Amino acid sequence: MNARFVTLVLLLFVWLEGDSVWAQYLPKLYQVFSPDKKLKMAIQRHNDGLLTYTFAANREILIKESPLGFKLESQETVPSSGWKIEKVSDRKVRDEWKPLWGKRAVVEDHFNELVIDLVNPAGQPERMQLVVRGYNDGFAFCYKIPDGKGPCVNVQSELTAYNFAGDYTAWFYNGENHNIGFTK
Repeated sequence: MNARFVTLVLLLFVWLEGDSVWAQYLPKLYQVFSPDKKLKMAIQRHNDGLLTYTFAANREILIKESPLGFKLESQETVPSSGWKIEKVSDRKVRDEWKPLWGKRAVVEDHFNELVIDLVNPAGQPERMQLVVRGYNDGFAFCYKIPDGKGPCVNVQSELTAYNFAGDYTAWFYNGENHNIGFTK
């Protein structure tokens, strides 16, 4: 009985240790949900350092795995293999603000936010943040590159893409003509 117990403990230790060894090779996944939990954006950091995202509404994928990041003038991809995730933080905001003009006197500002702080110990830029906000009617994300101590870097192109899962109709604001909508 004692030998069986020792064998089980050793097998459990090997299994748990094996999981932690293999875990370093698995992509890291971070998720943000809208406040009503109907929308989800998942950010994935792959082993080569690249970031991708997917977007789903009511558990249906609308944007398939799509890249995030930049290509610099030096042909370096940001972020890439040298970049490390320093910190991941989240917060929930339920606030309101008053616009100077518009149809509403008060606008609700209700979102869940995920901030991924990335560090590049090997070069420029040294740091970058990916900020993702989930609202009940959509998502927003932006990159923040704080002022560094080194020289400026030039972005050649943005790698961010939108790989839609279907052939969807898009409705958007007509920037050429004043559009007053359905109210006159």
